[in-house]
Amino acid sequence: GAVPAVRGKPRSILVVGAGVAGLNYAAEASRRGHRPVVWERGKFVGGQAALGANLEERSETARYVEYLARLCEARGIPVVLGKEADAKSILDAVRRGDFDSVVLATGKDAGPATVGTDGSVPVCHGWDVLGGSPVPGNRIVIKGGNGLAIWTALKLAARGRMTAEQYRFLNLYGVDSCEVLTDALKGALDGRPGSVVLVNPGKSWGSDIGRSSKWVYFGRLKALGVEMLREGEITEVRNGSVTVKTADGEHRSLGADILVETESFVQKGNGVYDGLKEAGIDVSLLGDALRPGNMFSAVEAAYAKGAAGE
Repeated sequence: GAVPAVRGKPRSILVVGAGVAGLNYAAEASRRGHRPVVWERGKFVGGQAALGANLEERSETARYVEYLARLCEARGIPVVLGKEADAKSILDAVRRGDFDSVVLATGKDAGPATVGTDGSVPVCHGWDVLGGSPVPGNRIVIKGGNGLAIWTALKLAARGRMTAEQYRFLNLYGVDSCEVLTDALKGALDGRPGSVVLVNPGKSWGSDIGRSSKWVYFGRLKALGVEMLREGEITEVRNGSVTVKTADGEHRSLGADILVETESFVQKGNGVYDGLKEAGIDVSLLGDALRPGNMFSAVEAAYAKGAAGE
């Protein structure tokens, strides 16, 4: 249908952050006649949605990020990668007349560790894992029951495993004997129970991911032998073990090479927002920078803001 007319004068808008919220907003603002430019400090678009998008189970997310990138390119929206945006650089650009308003879609960052440790078990964040940081050992405890926890478990449990598609390809071209390939495939399908343990403090799993996707993930986790403990509380991390109080009150000691946090976050961009607001700049927050949520809520908020001409 026809594109609604721009409310008032078309604006030059700086969008900080090329995640799904920033790209969606830029695309919709452009469709409404505005002139958005996107600054992204990272080397790729998609933000957190792009992390782990190479997982087989998240191929639809990868395609969606690619679609947004192509849409912005087709609409002539400049997306500048590797561009750090602090209050000063943004303020300078606005005062030069480059932009009329600013939208901060800077998302959220990994927060501090929420579990005390004696140092015998290293602690990292799920976003580091999905971003490609090396994870030592094969005894892994993941704290959380959200989408990030599930995707992290999928990635780590699948290390060194073979999928059915890989088996067919390798068998077709005679890369190894049928017996060797069959043993490898059996290990992939059977999984290694206990090598990856999800400790969920809550009752529900994956409340921030789509229902249809959730059951696909659960099936894969089961096939990979990932143990899922619901209503579990990590009470101690020492001497190379993670102690978990289970839902029935039992205390279990899990040998661990690493503990992965997935539910500790801090919002980004609030300090920049405050500085720009004090300087009288027309600035607003979008997506996780405004209110932490999931990818769907970020897309919905971005479209609504762009459609409203804000």
